[in-house]
Amino acid sequence: MNLADLKEQFIERAKEYSDKVAESETFIQLAERYKNLSPLMQKSLAGFAIFLVAYVVYSVPAGFVDTSKEYEESFITNRELIRGLFRTARNPSIAADRFQGQDFAQMKSTVETVATAAHVLESQKGTFSPALKPLPARQVPGAIQQNGMTFELKKLNLKQVVTVSEKISSMHPNTKLAAIEIKADTADPHYFNVKYTLSSLTLPIKTGSKPPPFKKR
Repeated sequence: MNLADLKEQFIERAKEYSDKVAESETFIQLAERYKNLSPLMQKSLAGFAIFLVAYVVYSVPAGFVDTSKEYEESFITNRELIRGLFRTARNPSIAADRFQGQDFAQMKSTVETVATAAHVLESQKGTFSPALKPLPARQVPGAIQQNGMTFELKKLNLKQVVTVSEKISSMHPNTKLAAIEIKADTADPHYFNVKYTLSSLTLPIKTGSKPPPFKKR
């Protein structure tokens, strides 16, 4: 089926749908009520309809713009973290733990502490598993080691989702929230199942050796 056939099929289906709507009792009643309105009310209603259509047309691309801005902010945050690691490595007066990230066990321990503080029960905790390079390679230079972890928390209320997410985002200077997936619970949509992915970055520094040069892009 070529593009012309698809276009013709779409037009036919749109016409069939519009005919069904025009023949429906609800549409007929609304049309009669519209005709009985004063000219001023008809203009006001028509203006509102135009505004509603324009809002829908604008809101869809605006949503994509907002999403792209979030990705851009996340990229900038991760980039600044990596640059900070290299700047720290060049300064011998700064302690080595400043560019030391967390391993899997440390991240898990911190997350469990955050979850307990947010009154998350053991029955609400899902699996904890390693994540292989949650941040893409283009954002993390080869000299930096990346430890990743994915975990799930189930049946959280909205307050718990906000609290846990905020605490996780700032749990460690070199550990960042790489991704988050939130889905309403199928049994009770008032609660949410959340999947978090963390990335912890470490810049290995050998004693007596200089850190690799960092080139700004």
